[in-house]
Amino acid sequence: MHVLLIAAASLAALAGAQPAGTAPSWIRVARGPQHTTYLDVRSVGARGTIRSAWTRSDYDAPTPTGAIRTYFNQDVDCAARTLTMTEFVNHDRGGRVLSRAAIPPATRRTNPVGAGTQGESLLNMVCN
Repeated sequence: MHVLLIAAASLAALAGAQPAGTAPSWIRVARGPQHTTYLDVRSVGARGTIRSAWTRSDYDAPTPTGAIRTYFNQDVDCAARTLTMTEFVNHDRGGRVLSRAAIPPATRRTNPVGAGTQGESLLNMVCN
């Protein structure tokens, strides 16, 4: 039940983690070889050195699962220079939800941010 509530909350957050009636404000973070990443600047929240934000990846071609767009909620640790995905929602070309998950804290993976990566572009945008 708790996971379902979190998943429902993640859908509400896709409208932006901001006050009701405020639309997301997407800005381009970086262009990769097969997708473009955007940041919803209105969703950025701060807890000490951690920034939580919604990002969006638009793929040039559908992924093997059929996703053409994926929304991610990520924690960016500005001091440790790491990214941790906390939620995701995959959409097909028609906008239908293919899959979604709120990742339980015990199973989240924290990844270091490499120099010159899209992750570093995101870190620089939300931490500076």
